[in-house]
Amino acid sequence: MQSRRTGKAYHLGTSRTERAAIYRFLSNDRVTLAELIRHSTQLDTERVTGRDVLCLLNACSISLGLSSRNEVRLAWADECGVINNNRTAGFNVMPSLLLDRNSGDCLGMGDLLIYSRAIASSNKDERDVQRKLREALDIEHKESASWLYSARNTAMQLEAAMRCTFVMDQGGDQYEVLQHLLAQTGAEFIVRSKIDRQAKDLEQERYGKMSYHLSEQPIWDERLTPIRALNHYSKSSGEMVVRTARAAQLELRAIKVKLDKPRQLKKHTPLIDQPLYLVEVRENESTVPAGEKPIHWKLLTTWEVEDKITALQVVDAYRSRWHVEQLFRVLKKSGVDIEKSQLDKPEKIKKLLVMALKASVDAIRLTNVRSGESFVPIEEMFNEEDRKILVKMNVEMSSQGTKVINSHDPESLAWAAWVIARIGGWDGYQSQRPPGPITMQRGLQELDRARFYATIFRGP
Repeated sequence: MQSRRTGKAYHLGTSRTERAAIYRFLSNDRVTLAELIRHSTQLDTERVTGRDVLCLLNACSISLGLSSRNEVRLAWADECGVINNNRTAGFNVMPSLLLDRNSGDCLGMGDLLIYSRAIASSNKDERDVQRKLREALDIEHKESASWLYSARNTAMQLEAAMRCTFVMDQGGDQYEVLQHLLAQTGAEFIVRSKIDRQAKDLEQERYGKMSYHLSEQPIWDERLTPIRALNHYSKSSGEMVVRTARAAQLELRAIKVKLDKPRQLKKHTPLIDQPLYLVEVRENESTVPAGEKPIHWKLLTTWEVEDKITALQVVDAYRSRWHVEQLFRVLKKSGVDIEKSQLDKPEKIKKLLVMALKASVDAIRLTNVRSGESFVPIEEMFNEEDRKILVKMNVEMSSQGTKVINSHDPESLAWAAWVIARIGGWDGYQSQRPPGPITMQRGLQELDRARFYATIFRGP
């Protein structure tokens, strides 16, 4: 999988014998999903020791409905669950992607969860009853516990890290999740707040909604910031989100708070006693295009935020969540295209998915080291045979003049990333947009073809 960079099992082998071996592997009951996950997320302790690690948590849905006319796939809904508001057979996957906060080096995955949602009743009254029953469950038995399980499993592998911070989107903004995360992992967190909670302003000693406390705060910082364009369906609301690329005038505020426990929670639910900091990023109306909503983030964190420098560090850490979104891009249609796998059992597709995620992390890692600002040894990803091929490719890719030349240390992973990006379609000019993970994914596919032909011409 790491060589061929495809989600189609048929393409993982170059001969009938190899393909048969792949299918036997995926069909073998002794090759369990749990063991594949353990192998794909096992970390080298030396690589994380002493590091300031950001653990990026997010989930994405994997559709198994190749076509609405595919009756076999429709029948899978009873076996593996559904996504997309009860319409499509599929499941959700939540990787824990690890980054070194200082260097940006991708350290791998600390955990990987695959979970599904049962088909809901078609009767509205019955659905309401089921929802109330779910709300009465303890957090350990709710779907939102996926954030907690992933964090807990990851934290066990990061005991040697200097600091471990879980970075979560709005799905992780559950009081019980945050309380359990603090109590069971001892780690830090940064979460985008979805709920306008009741809280106490610890500086002014007054109670109120978080939005009220923020509205009373002066602006700490104001700056023009380049914002990427968006054009996708929201995972939370299902609505189309369109955002124009622009330089946004962003205002920064922060405050120290203590959260009130929501009234609907059970009496025995423990309190979050630890003071938290609330950092707000809000776009000034002057830069909001007509018909669009302003950028507005409210970030709850355990990091101590005493000035605008530390507040901006919180914002930068949250923005690094973009890397896990890029991982999903590589996994899906733009890269490995795991949803187009035509395997005949959901369990086989889940096994292939785990291997595909492990392989897709390589493209993220190459993207993050491309600048060469921090030194990562090339042997962490490529063996001696690969390096010989890359050396020859580098000569070919650097032959267009001094403006297109690999200036990185040949012993560094950044040097290899430059070559991989070039064979993936990047022109190599510094004035050009830097290569992204899809370009790296294409480059890794080209490297595999070069390996194949090198083996043929080398002979027995």
